[in-house]
Amino acid sequence: MTSAIFYMSSVVFSVIGIFVLWQLGLKKLMLDNFRDSLFVTRDRLYLLAQAEKIQCDSAAYRSVELFVNRTIRYAHRFTFLSFALSTWHLAQKREEVESYDLHSRAMMSDVEAIEDRAVRDELKGIIADVTVQLPRYIAMSSLMFMLSSVIYVVFRSVSPLIAKSKEKAVESFEVEAYRDAKFDGYVSA
Repeated sequence: MTSAIFYMSSVVFSVIGIFVLWQLGLKKLMLDNFRDSLFVTRDRLYLLAQAEKIQCDSAAYRSVELFVNRTIRYAHRFTFLSFALSTWHLAQKREEVESYDLHSRAMMSDVEAIEDRAVRDELKGIIADVTVQLPRYIAMSSLMFMLSSVIYVVFRSVSPLIAKSKEKAVESFEVEAYRDAKFDGYVSA
């Protein structure tokens, strides 16, 4: 009885510890990293204006700048749940109102209106960088996603042992042990 209580209390304290570590440390570090990458992306936009390839008062510049700045400002609110609910809400809006127009369409039409192809491609690249970084941040900042990933990796790494197949386990460990051997020029006898 005592060992069961000790086991359960250690599991509860471990889960609480992981949650506290996540909320007070790792999640904030990921948020800072995400914002830093967005600042680098925004600097690319500023460099276009500094090189006088685009005017700061043009509609395309203002819409892309607003998109990046809002992503930086509200990055702390982006979660997996908010992303899922927003996707569901947008799908509902599109069904209810046929002429429902997204802000992204207006931004892309402003970008398409630019005559210089190099500037247009650079602006599209900036938009693409943000749209790639955002779902990556949402996935990495989700505690459930991270725990699922860790559990998947752990179970995948011990699956040969779980299957109780000694040959399969030895084969898997040999592959892992000699994986870098082909890159080092080492050839096993």
